[in-house]
Amino acid sequence: MIKYNAEDVEVPLNTSMSTSASNVAWSYQSRFNQRWTGNSVKSAVVDVTPGKTQSFNLDGVTINVKVPAEDSGTIGMIFGDPCIHPDPKWCKYANLFQVKDTLHRVINGLSQHDALDYWMINGDLFYDQSGSISQEFMKGLSLTAQARLSSVTLGNHDYWVDGNAGAQSSKDSFGNGHMQFYAQDTVASKTDERNPFDFSKSADRSEITDIKNAFWYNKIGNVAFIGFSNAYSWSASLPHFQEACSWAGNAKPALLIMIGHWNYKGDGCPSGMTDADVYNRVKSLSGCQGIPFKYIEGHKHCNANLGDGALLGANGFEDGDSSCHGAFAIPIIDTRNKHVKLWYFELAAHERRSGNFDAIVSCLESRGLDACLHYATTWWDQSLDADFNITDGQGSLLV
Repeated sequence: MIKYNAEDVEVPLNTSMSTSASNVAWSYQSRFNQRWTGNSVKSAVVDVTPGKTQSFNLDGVTINVKVPAEDSGTIGMIFGDPCIHPDPKWCKYANLFQVKDTLHRVINGLSQHDALDYWMINGDLFYDQSGSISQEFMKGLSLTAQARLSSVTLGNHDYWVDGNAGAQSSKDSFGNGHMQFYAQDTVASKTDERNPFDFSKSADRSEITDIKNAFWYNKIGNVAFIGFSNAYSWSASLPHFQEACSWAGNAKPALLIMIGHWNYKGDGCPSGMTDADVYNRVKSLSGCQGIPFKYIEGHKHCNANLGDGALLGANGFEDGDSSCHGAFAIPIIDTRNKHVKLWYFELAAHERRSGNFDAIVSCLESRGLDACLHYATTWWDQSLDADFNITDGQGSLLV
């Protein structure tokens, strides 16, 4: 999903941009329902040609969109649990690590150098109860960065700002404000693009948003993604995973990445629904079985290479685990050259900025990715060129 703020208009430098822009006719436009009702959302499904830059006119604002060519290698950034409003107890490192400014500089810079195809946030979207913090972050992104493909998954603080249903407030979003602000091509939207959200659950009755608003899947270049929320039971989630795996079996990606949030149960995550639990179940489902498969998790405010996956939850928030707290990094997933590599640019560890902090950020901002790889540690390095078997599956496809 492409997102932009009309107030933040700039002309992106892109030598391959088209000379004319297609006017977008909105298929859905409405004020937010149930939560964050001071905002409005407009959406439409448009046709693009993978590998080609195309211009779209959105109510007078021109954006230039380039979706990677089918099965081409991609560069993406996934991070979780970002906090940008400091406090002395929880969001302890927002100022020390300049989290907001650093993320803006890196995402804007990589986008400007055409070295970023997508960016995603795997839950706990700025610990935002009213929508104002999400707006603040989006306004700091250039129009070029806002036109990159982006997605989010919902974490516990996106349903209940204090982290779980036992501490809920009547002002909590219960996922409603978030799923409208970060409007995505979820399974709720596949039946009718004129009605992209399912409002059957009532936030006023303290019901979390319907699972269909929190589950999505897509393919970017040679990578397929399945995004989900761990807040729902396995029985409620299984039909959607079966559908997504059936689609993946037909899409035949070189790599499949599953993105959730909770790395341990509790705080709204039922038993058997942690990221590792779900990963071990999904990898054996028809269609997903046999595809090189990784997963990304957050919730714990640490970073760790898990082999089959990665914990990427250290973005300004305190964890309390002295073995890993006070960390910060730029993680880049690179599937070019028939390999998947997770480049880990460490900016801080154990409450201390690294000696290369400024050099790394400046390099990524001003020179793109490839010129800065000497600063990175390689977490994943797996060939995507080997033959593998994909089992056939049945199910409807999300178009």
